[in-house]
Amino acid sequence: MVNTINGSLSSEFAKFQRQLVTDYLAWQAAIVREYKRPDQFITQNFDLEWHGYSFGIQPDVDHFAAAKALDIAGLLSHDFEPNPVYDEAKTIGKDFDRLSSKLINLKKKNDVAILFSNEALTAFKAFGFWLEHGPVIMMYYVSFYDGLYHMNVSCDFVDPTSKNIEDYKLLVVPLLYAAPDSLLKRLNAYVKNGGHIIYTCKSGFADENVKVRTTHQPGIIDEACGIYYSQFTEPSNASLKVDNWNLKPEDKKLNTWMELITPTTAKVLAYYDHPVWGKYAAITQN
Repeated sequence: MVNTINGSLSSEFAKFQRQLVTDYLAWQAAIVREYKRPDQFITQNFDLEWHGYSFGIQPDVDHFAAAKALDIAGLLSHDFEPNPVYDEAKTIGKDFDRLSSKLINLKKKNDVAILFSNEALTAFKAFGFWLEHGPVIMMYYVSFYDGLYHMNVSCDFVDPTSKNIEDYKLLVVPLLYAAPDSLLKRLNAYVKNGGHIIYTCKSGFADENVKVRTTHQPGIIDEACGIYYSQFTEPSNASLKVDNWNLKPEDKKLNTWMELITPTTAKVLAYYDHPVWGKYAAITQN
C-alpha cells in the first residue's frame, strides 16, 4: 500500500526496503554457513520482475548487493526439490570439472554493458508511463538487450556501484530518470575519455532525491549529449522523419514519449514527422 503522493519520500522508503532484503539474506546466509559442509552451497529463489513470468530486472531488490550473500542464485524453487534448471547446472558443473585444465585462465570480456539503477526504477514508477501490456521501463531494458542479442553482441549489466564502468566501449543507459550529480559527471567523463553512450528519454531528469533538476534538460549530461529540451509530449500520430534508413512505415511510428530536442553541438539523425513538432530533433549524435 502506498501512503504518499511524494515521489521523493516513496523512493527513499523503497531504498530502505531494498536494504532490508540485502541485510536479511546476508543474515540468513551467515547462519547457514556456520552449519553447512564445505561441499555444500547456498542458493535462493531469486526471482526477477514479474510480468506473468520472470521478466527483466528485479526492481524491488538490489541485485548486485543481495546476490553477494549467495553462492548461486534462483536454482531451486520453493519446494527445495531438484528441477531441470538444477540438473542443468549440475551438468555444467561436471563439464567445467572435466574441462578445467583447458578452461583455466579463460576469460570472456564484453565491450558493451547496459546500465540499470534501482533508484531510477523506483523513481520512474512514480513519474513514468505505462504501455498496455506492462511497465514500459522493463520493455526498454529488454528491447535494448534483444537488439544486442540479435546482432550477436554480448553484454553485461552494471549499476552505479560498479567499479568497472569505464572498461566498456559502449554503455546503454535506458531511462536513468533519477541519478546523483556524481554519476552523471562520471558518465560525462567516460564519454570525454572516449567511451560511447546511448541515452534514452527521461535520462538525467532528476537527482537522487527525485528532485527535478532546475537546469536545461537532460540535466548534467547535456554536456555529453550536445542537446537540450524543455518540452515533451505523447507522440499521438507522430512518426520519424529520416532518410536512408530503409525503414518500413510501421517502423517509423512512435509510441509512448517524445522529447522535443534542440541540438547545440549534436548532429541530428532524425526529426519528428509532425506538422507542429517537425522542427524538433528525435535522435541525435554528439
